[in-house]
Amino acid sequence: MYLKQTLIFIFSSGTIIRNYSSRSSRGGRSVFQIDKRYPVGNSGEVPTVILKKDVTVEFNCSSYDPWLSCIWKAPFTTTPCPMFISGSSSQSEDCADWKSTSNYQIRYEFKNNLHVCSLHGKIGIDSNHPDEGKWNCRMESQPSEASIYQDDQQFFEVKLLKPATVFVDIHRGQKMEEDENIHKSAEAEIYDTEDVEITCTAENGIPEPNIQWFLNTRQIDFKANEFKNKFLIVDEDGPKEKSPGRFYHMQKMKYTASLRDNGKFIQCQAQQVDDENHVNQAFSDSSKFQLYIKAVPLPAPPVVTAAMIGSIVGVIIILILAFLLLAFAWHTRRWCFA
Repeated sequence: MYLKQTLIFIFSSGTIIRNYSSRSSRGGRSVFQIDKRYPVGNSGEVPTVILKKDVTVEFNCSSYDPWLSCIWKAPFTTTPCPMFISGSSSQSEDCADWKSTSNYQIRYEFKNNLHVCSLHGKIGIDSNHPDEGKWNCRMESQPSEASIYQDDQQFFEVKLLKPATVFVDIHRGQKMEEDENIHKSAEAEIYDTEDVEITCTAENGIPEPNIQWFLNTRQIDFKANEFKNKFLIVDEDGPKEKSPGRFYHMQKMKYTASLRDNGKFIQCQAQQVDDENHVNQAFSDSSKFQLYIKAVPLPAPPVVTAAMIGSIVGVIIILILAFLLLAFAWHTRRWCFA
């Protein structure tokens, strides 16, 4: 049996009413249930999805059986937002809190033999309406021939991507007074061919940060001929969860200075990828510094003292007298003097 039914979409801009036809039976299944959903999870599980702020999302739940209502609940309000499908009448909540943030929309579609109820909008754009926390999708079946309604609901949790805090420390083999100001001035003054160790730390990020190094705007490939003779990873820790919900990554790099790099910038960034493959690059003024490469100074000339000069003059005078004495002996053929 086919029933004429009304489909209501609740948008932030108002209500749209559309007619469609569907069967009222549940195809012989005795239990109505949510068959598929996103975020994905088994029935009864509460999966967690990590999302970057200000990206468009689509959450959904669907059933192979037609449903009468689909109701969404979100952390930013206690008021649920429903969509109803009814053969004779339709009604809906005001959804005022939903309309005031993120332009969330509830949609219906029949796809791959599934009756899909989806929620669309931008996540994390309004601090007054926090999207982090537990979400809920509840679906109620069309009535059976005995006018019995069944329902099913599933939960999931949303966490927003938290950019890692990124900073670098510079360690030189030869301690100099300028070392104390390298971090503050974002400059590194070093000599050609000098080895410098640079430690990059990315911490307190969700999800895990992965450190990347850049020379100016070019990412450093440690295996490429262009970089492998100057840049070398000498120590690494992570990426790992250092404390509950806080991830960490550390890399120590050895850089052999080259005059050709004078004036260039070395920067450390932390790449984070959310569960929908949106990429975030975390960095700061404390993770970037400029190179000032100087030529290796020539050895200082030896210091000549007055005593050294006197000794040299004395030796010269003795050598001159000895020469004159030998010359006189040669001239007179007298080699003995009495």
